[in-house]
Amino acid sequence: MEKNEYLCNVNKAEEQQFAILSSRVSSAEREKHEAQKKARLLEQ
Repeated sequence: MEKNEYLCNVNKAEEQQFAILSSRVSSAEREKHEAQKKARLLEQ
């Protein structure tokens, strides 16, 4: 494998990892928002 091909594969793997982590953060933010919403309703 050439160096450029290796670096391209590394970049693709990093992009996939970033996409997975970004998705997890988005899910966590949605869950947090929903939990806060429920907490506000329970307080009323």
